[in-house]
Amino acid sequence: MASNMYATECPQCGRSAIVDEYYKRGDRYLTCWRCGYCHTVENRAFHEKDGVGFEEEVCPGFGVFVWRGKKDGYQITMLGKFDEALEREYMEKFHEEGTDQETSYFVRYDEGRFKVLAGKPTENFHLPFDVYRDKMYKEYDCVTEFERYLVPIEE
Repeated sequence: MASNMYATECPQCGRSAIVDEYYKRGDRYLTCWRCGYCHTVENRAFHEKDGVGFEEEVCPGFGVFVWRGKKDGYQITMLGKFDEALEREYMEKFHEEGTDQETSYFVRYDEGRFKVLAGKPTENFHLPFDVYRDKMYKEYDCVTEFERYLVPIEE
């Protein structure tokens, strides 16, 4: 299925989130790689035999764990909860020998605040969405109204 992917403002943290819209079937997935927030809207007619209408789910985010291997591998985990056991698990994974600690990071999001627990997030991580959007427009020479409809995605 064809889709449009672009950046938009996260309704939870105000940073850059990613939208993936499957325009032919009406599905829309918004995920924030900053705070872990997710919002899903799916057209039930495409997902169930006798489905009618849309199904919507909102999952608040409590942070992200971005893992990159030294040789290969890449994984983004958006945290739908946060507790001490989860923190230990991701801290252990961060400190494993195969982890590229220069590009991996672990960030907790709670009550409107980010706390970096391990690593160093990307340059764009802490930018409010409007600043990120303007940076992307300039970087990718988005000058026409059509070009500015879809904000480029960069981690």
